[in-house]
Amino acid sequence: MGDLNRRRQRIAALAKAARTAIMLPALFGFLIVFVKDGQAAGFAVFGTFAHLVMKNYDPQRRKRLLQLLTLTFGGMFMIVWGTAVSTWLWLAVLSACVVGVTTHTANVLGEPTDTSCTVLLLAFLLAVTSPASPASIVPRLGGWVLSRVAALCVILTTWISLGMVHPAQSRPHVAAVPALALGVRSASWAGQGLRGRLRRIQAKLDAQPNWIAHSACAAVAIGLAVLIAGVFKLEHGFWIALGMLPVLRAGDATGPRTFLQQQGGTLVGCITSAALVALVRSHREVYWMVLPIVAFVAAYLSTAVGFLAGQAAFTLFVVVLLNLVTPLGYRAGMMRVEDIAIGGTISLVVGFVYPTRHELSVTKGE
Repeated sequence: MGDLNRRRQRIAALAKAARTAIMLPALFGFLIVFVKDGQAAGFAVFGTFAHLVMKNYDPQRRKRLLQLLTLTFGGMFMIVWGTAVSTWLWLAVLSACVVGVTTHTANVLGEPTDTSCTVLLLAFLLAVTSPASPASIVPRLGGWVLSRVAALCVILTTWISLGMVHPAQSRPHVAAVPALALGVRSASWAGQGLRGRLRRIQAKLDAQPNWIAHSACAAVAIGLAVLIAGVFKLEHGFWIALGMLPVLRAGDATGPRTFLQQQGGTLVGCITSAALVALVRSHREVYWMVLPIVAFVAAYLSTAVGFLAGQAAFTLFVVVLLNLVTPLGYRAGMMRVEDIAIGGTISLVVGFVYPTRHELSVTKGE
């Protein structure tokens, strides 16, 4: 059974990677070459990865559509909020703390495999760490919505169920109820459903008694990342957030190991990208030909192989992408190494100062 699940995961990863390799270069090329808007292109790239790679959708077609719409409109709200406060550093930091607490708490109450909260947090951080006037909201939303339209067409038409059990098939059969009886009992059913949801929420909170401390820790780390990016005027402050989140989620128990894997993968990607830049030099047409390949590799390795390999592949992808916009050469890889190191270090320091994972173990009597 384990081998079957692994094969299904690989097939799903291949499907995600193939979709990304087709849609991402097409959207990015359209917005860069024809629309000539770098902000819209950047948010379209992030939106494509968010919709096609990061998010795991339900096998039911209707639920997939609902999840896609929820993620899209939630991301739009976060982008508007992040852009609106991005030029006021104190407000940006305060908003980042609020979003950090909110998304972390929602993640505690949600399903363990659901990445929607992480996607929404990253959408806010991408907007808030790139200071811009309110006029930039329109192109940013345009890139995000365009990625949603592409994802909608792809996900609804090229879905691979991989033999998963349809949720409707696992539900017990419910006999038809006459309309009058339904009208009389609907209020009690609604009350029972509400009580059931409250019990499930309470059970999840009881299973994680230290969730308030974890949310506070997340808020502090995210606020620090936005503060450092703003104070030092870092050009790619969003990468600090990307470097922070994996180590922060790992906690103080496995945080150092995750940090080392993160830095090692980023360094390997930097070295690989430097070799690629030395071969390609300033030939942009070659970068365009390489882009679908590195997009496929980054999407596949991050979902099917592991964290270290995904970091290396994504670093290579970012270097190719940036050299299509601005000929930075190998400096793009070096900047990513620096920002990822800053983000990871922030999470390590916060975890060391306030070791919430250790306190959680104590409360469980371990």
